[in-house]
Amino acid sequence: SSGINAEYGGDIVGVKLYNSQNDMAGAVYIRFTSSPKYLISYCSYSWTNLPTALPSDKNKVFRITVIRNPVMRVVIHCNGKVVLNALISSSTCHSFSWNKYWSRKTTQIHF
Repeated sequence: SSGINAEYGGDIVGVKLYNSQNDMAGAVYIRFTSSPKYLISYCSYSWTNLPTALPSDKNKVFRITVIRNPVMRVVIHCNGKVVLNALISSSTCHSFSWNKYWSRKTTQIHF
C-alpha cells in the first residue's frame, strides 16, 4: 500500500499546500481504516469519519479541491463522488489561526 503507515493503524495520504514564500497554506489528510477518516490542518480537532462512504471500486482516484469563494471549503472526490464538502470558517474550525493559513494563495503542493 502507499502512504505513511500510522502507529495507530491505517495508511495516511496527505496533501500539504504552500504559498510562493514556502509558508504553509493548509493541509488535508485521509486515513484509510475500516471507516476512512479525514483531518484538515488548522481546522479539524481530530480525525473525523468521512460523511459519505467511499465507492466500492478497488482502484480509487481522489481529487482534493480548496474553494475560496464565496466561502472557504475543502471538497474531496473519490472516483467522481463527493465524499467530503467541509466548510472552513470560524464556526467550524477549532484553531483561531485557521484563516492565517487557509487564506494564503497556494502555489505549491507537497505529498
